[in-house]
Amino acid sequence: MGKHVMVRPYRKRRSPLKGCLVALLIFFILSGVAAFAYVKVIERRLRKNGHEFREAQETISNPIAGKPVNFLLLGIDARGKKRARSDTIMLLHLDEAKRRATLISIPRDMRVKIPGKGYDKINAATALGGPALMIRTVEDFTGFSIHHYVLVDFEGFEKMVDALGGIEIYLEKPLVDEATKFGIPAGRQIFDGETALNYVRFRRDPKGDFGRIERQQKFLGALMDKLLRLRMVLKFPKLANIVADNTQTDLTISEMLKFGTLFNSMGKDDVEMTVLPGKPKTIGKISYVIPDEENIQKILTCVKEGRSLDDLKEQETREVSKKDIHIQVLNGCGMAGLAERAKNDLLSKGFTVVGTGNADSFNYASTVVSYRRGEREKAEVVGPLFKGATIKLWTKDLEPSVDVVVILGKDYPSMNSR
Repeated sequence: MGKHVMVRPYRKRRSPLKGCLVALLIFFILSGVAAFAYVKVIERRLRKNGHEFREAQETISNPIAGKPVNFLLLGIDARGKKRARSDTIMLLHLDEAKRRATLISIPRDMRVKIPGKGYDKINAATALGGPALMIRTVEDFTGFSIHHYVLVDFEGFEKMVDALGGIEIYLEKPLVDEATKFGIPAGRQIFDGETALNYVRFRRDPKGDFGRIERQQKFLGALMDKLLRLRMVLKFPKLANIVADNTQTDLTISEMLKFGTLFNSMGKDDVEMTVLPGKPKTIGKISYVIPDEENIQKILTCVKEGRSLDDLKEQETREVSKKDIHIQVLNGCGMAGLAERAKNDLLSKGFTVVGTGNADSFNYASTVVSYRRGEREKAEVVGPLFKGATIKLWTKDLEPSVDVVVILGKDYPSMNSR
């Protein structure tokens, strides 16, 4: 467990760049590093591990003028080892002309083909062949050329948090790992470096890799929030040395300034974030995340074409076939024959209605459209048919044949069906 976890009263702060999160962090610090007189010394220190650095530099591609630039951001927990697996793997796609960026997180347990090594967890690539092999692996897996890379040892984040005097995080529920005796209570906390590192690396999560990615993004967002406060500029000399000691990158000082300035001028709506989807599966007693190839390809194609990920969500909603949406209609206001009326209306529009009945009460003032876990896109097709309806997850037991439950409220009889 961390050295200490302090609970302090919460004071609401306004975060001008909340939402940009991870993508800004490295470039913000590195552009700050570039402001010092000893920039060339810092630059040489960032190009450490000569042979490994040269291999990576030879592997990356040259950017094409006027085209988007792709960065591979890697976080490792070396602990003195020469090579270590990557705990964090992110692909940053930056379109300078449109002033937009997309940050794509790749689960560390994603099962992929590592060039010359066969199938393994993607995080093994750095341990097997350093950043150069990870660059080739990500390029093969995503189809994106990598133009720059940044590799950061998590020890640097630990020292950075301590140098900043701790980072404030709000936990909706406690994190407890009985095996390691590590625990953090729910509520607003101030993390020191060691506790922050345990937080982002915590593995006892039902969401597995995806839960860890959410925590990393939340933590780095809080870290960015603190770094952006004006008084933190005074700490940049110390932070610069921490970054230099724990970072390897091909970026030059002028490139750091260029990209750092660009990111610092971007708003929260200019940076999108996504996680490549997959499903857990055990193969040979080893837990993997198996890539959802169809949806991964949709995400990557959307990014390559320069479209917003919101366009992809709208497209997925349109692609849901009405006849494939299985609906149960429940009367939630007590008016006789209401469920049958709604059933006939839905059938006439091409939906599949698998049953009708009464809700748990007749006190529903407005209509509720609930969905089985994983079927929200179907509820979003049904929802607009009921003006003012609330869409939410169904948390009770549900028949296997039902995707969506419509509970008719007192507003339904007066509604104009669409």
